[in-house]
Amino acid sequence: MSFDCNYRAKLWEAWHGDPAKILREIVAQSDLVFADDRALALVLGQAAPAGASSSSDSSKFRAAAELAFKAFPDLQRVACTVRVEHNVDRHDMSALLASRHAFSTTRTYALEAIVDRIGTGDAFAAGLLHGLLTNMDEPNSLEFALAAACLKHSVPGDFNLVTASQIAELLAGRGFAVRR
Repeated sequence: MSFDCNYRAKLWEAWHGDPAKILREIVAQSDLVFADDRALALVLGQAAPAGASSSSDSSKFRAAAELAFKAFPDLQRVACTVRVEHNVDRHDMSALLASRHAFSTTRTYALEAIVDRIGTGDAFAAGLLHGLLTNMDEPNSLEFALAAACLKHSVPGDFNLVTASQIAELLAGRGFAVRR
């Protein structure tokens, strides 16, 4: 089972729920979780390790994933995107994947003239699931997922209308142009 934490503090406040408890129960049943180090810290009820605030996104994520693997025996993989916002329509994106036996990172894409970023997390999750379910190895699945998320930035609305072959074209170095 996969689960996207997608933690939104304001929504949880409105529901008066206990996000850590509820998310912990769901993560305990998952084998793939989409969460960054901050969401994992909430789920685990632990602050980031000492010195983590000065470490890179990659090392903070890796440390949080290792704690999650210790806490949740069924958990096999944790993935997230890393976004650097230069301004509203110029971002850099990469992705991270930790498994019990490996750690993968992707190239960084420079995204310019962003049309819509809503749905990019879903595109990333769908891309990773597609890669893993079609027997791509973890690094290639992660690259496929990131490319799906990057291309989604060029599509207005919630849904990613990009095909797997268009994602493959981007991965092959043919650029961001979505051909319809």
